[in-house]
Amino acid sequence: MRKYSLSKVTKIIVNNVAIIIASMVIFGGLMAIQAQRSKHTTYTAERSMMVASQYDKATIDKQVQADLNLMSSYKQIAKSDDVSKLAYKNLSNKLKKQYSFSDIKNMITVANVDQTLVLKVKATSDSPKVATIVANQAAEAVKYELPKISSNGGEVKLFSPAKVNDVESRTTPSTKKKISNWIGSWIIGWNCNFIYVYNLERSNVSKFKLLYRF
Repeated sequence: MRKYSLSKVTKIIVNNVAIIIASMVIFGGLMAIQAQRSKHTTYTAERSMMVASQYDKATIDKQVQADLNLMSSYKQIAKSDDVSKLAYKNLSNKLKKQYSFSDIKNMITVANVDQTLVLKVKATSDSPKVATIVANQAAEAVKYELPKISSNGGEVKLFSPAKVNDVESRTTPSTKKKISNWIGSWIIGWNCNFIYVYNLERSNVSKFKLLYRF
């Protein structure tokens, strides 16, 4: 088996540098196009609320602790179908044509802030406007449904409505992931083309020897 020295390998690369660079650019370009096509952005809007009782100064500490103990139950109520159904019912007819009840239900998530009486209702959608509308409707639905379901529930006080300008966006794949993919594609392109020019060089040498024989 023919062995190539470092100087020979370097010569092969130099002689075929245009092919190698062109192929690396092509591989990188194809990966960039693929990353652009697969790019997906979602938007999350949120509206917070406080669930608190009317407190007696003499027993305020016990009452606050009792409300804190109920927050996990309030969270489950906020995630219930009753809340999602009411939120869906109050959407415009235009949005109801675009989204099913299941779509709206899957958009909604609820979290409670540890050691507080605050619930956060969030909605995630491909549209910042839709995310904002759903988050606000879901929060309004929680305010309406929670006292009906939980007789021990405190008063629900909604914070400021979610706004389109305040939504959080998340794009996948991330820039870090795209850079990693590009580097990987360049390495693949380099390796594939080095193998190609290496075999091409060996083929040329074999042909030269064959001609030399004749």
